Amino acid sequence: MQGLTQEELADLVNVSFQAVSKWENGNSLPDISTLPLLANILNCSIDSLLGYAAQSGLEKARQLADRMQVEVNFFQADMLDFRRAFYLLRRLADYFL
Repeated sequence: MQGLTQEELADLVNVSFQAVSKWENGNSLPDISTLPLLANILNCSIDSLLGYAAQSGLEKARQLADRMQVEVNFFQADMLDFRRAFYLLRRLADYFL
């Protein structure tokens, strides 16, 4: 349902139209208990009411895969550094023994 006046929305949510005006102007936020009702009236998600962009499962999976790849890259770099250090220690041990 869209095209509501502040008064109409206020009546549906049981708040004053001044409260709705403050929400629209960013001067205050609705009580958390009203969010499900507001989302239902405005035909949107609570996330979108709070300004969060909705993500599909595929987008979330891609972000997770990207983060995992970064971790794997760090791990591989650490392992490479470990192998180099171990090789150098073996060479030093061979030299001194």
